[in-house]
Amino acid sequence: MQRGADIIVVGGGVMGCAAAYHLAKDGRRVVLLEQFAVGHTQGSSHGPSRIIRLAYDGVDYVRLARAAYTLWRELAAEAGESLLFKTGGFDFGAPNAFMLDGIRATYEAAGVPFEAVDRDEIVRRVPPFTLPEDTVGYYQPDYSLLAADRCVATLAAQARRWGATIEEGDAAQDVRATRDGVEVRTHHATYRAGGLVLCAGSWMRPLLRQLGADLPLRVRKEQLAFFEPRDPSAFMPDRFPLGKLTPENWLSWSREAKEESRDEPESPREIAGASPPVSSGHRRRVHFDQDFMVPGRGFRDLLQLETLGRSKSTVHDRLHVSSHEPASGQAPSTSPRVPSD
Repeated sequence: MQRGADIIVVGGGVMGCAAAYHLAKDGRRVVLLEQFAVGHTQGSSHGPSRIIRLAYDGVDYVRLARAAYTLWRELAAEAGESLLFKTGGFDFGAPNAFMLDGIRATYEAAGVPFEAVDRDEIVRRVPPFTLPEDTVGYYQPDYSLLAADRCVATLAAQARRWGATIEEGDAAQDVRATRDGVEVRTHHATYRAGGLVLCAGSWMRPLLRQLGADLPLRVRKEQLAFFEPRDPSAFMPDRFPLGKLTPENWLSWSREAKEESRDEPESPREIAGASPPVSSGHRRRVHFDQDFMVPGRGFRDLLQLETLGRSKSTVHDRLHVSSHEPASGQAPSTSPRVPSD
């Protein structure tokens, strides 16, 4: 069977659904191909929540993030959904912490409102934090949570409403450029279009190779953990802001991670079927539904983890989203057009 379109989108995660939505809304005939089902747990877009913020060390990225906030709010209004929940948030660490100076410089250059805070002020506002005496940081009120699963589902639903066709359970097998555009063959059909958008995540490299672009992409597995606090009410979004710990020995920690995985092959293992290529060298990550990172040795004693984690079921009920166990490859949040963290 042969089918035609203006644009073919491969991959139905948040980026693929966003691309399909905006292209269809712009009047293009769009076919989105998803090898599993929209909302599946094999990639990096699923889960209850993602963080979105303006805390970056580059003004250009802040401009993109501001546009993302606007686009998420416009999508929510169009669909009648609640997608973005403002909480406020901190970036903090030792005085010489990685990127803290860059974040402040960017805030000032981009006109982003923020407060400089010390350890006592952070603990006053967020009593569950247990931090070293020399901790410093910045509070930024625009830190927010995105209801990740609902964001993907809403993008897909709105893409369909604007006329996009979403084919689920049909993986792209062969991709090739033609004189008039591109051809994509799946198990069930062959699609032809004037343009192609690849949003295949962990499966990107094999597809790019077919187009003559063998990029050195390496897929890494992230380990996520959830902790149930003794008092869940203390960690609700309206009481507990987002937090991002910035380590001072980021580079030495990165070397530790590489050293630990030195016996593993440098190239990813390409696994056929449902699992993406995975390499074993990965960042250690503690995820409290808000991208809170404790990156390895030397930092485990900085926080009382048993009191920091949010109650997953309670917070998820507040966000009105389904709960999924984290899977390999889960990554931070993305926006309808541009990525957040």
